[in-house]
Amino acid sequence: MEGPSISQHKVTACAINASGEWLAFGASELGQLLVWEWQSESYILRQQGHAYPPTALAYSPEGQTIVTGGEDSRVKLWNVASGFCFVTFTEHSAPVTAVQFAQSGQVVVSAS
Repeated sequence: MEGPSISQHKVTACAINASGEWLAFGASELGQLLVWEWQSESYILRQQGHAYPPTALAYSPEGQTIVTGGEDSRVKLWNVASGFCFVTFTEHSAPVTAVQFAQSGQVVVSAS
């Protein structure tokens, strides 16, 4: 017997929030950010935000913000509660390969 399917498309990035309740995935085909609550087997967030596959993602220390980086050379910050992207950084000139919040949660570091 198979379990629930998160996405029909290849998962290119993943992260777990600090409490272990929510799993965030980057789905390649649609440039989607998916946040899945494993206990209820339901989506918390499902948004298309990158023109090309998301390649990296991370939760903020408090778990209310997610940072994503993608093959589209963009870094995006998402509010988990509202589901909205509230900042997009376009300074990279190559695909983003890593993103991370500083321990304070006030700074994001990205690499490409």
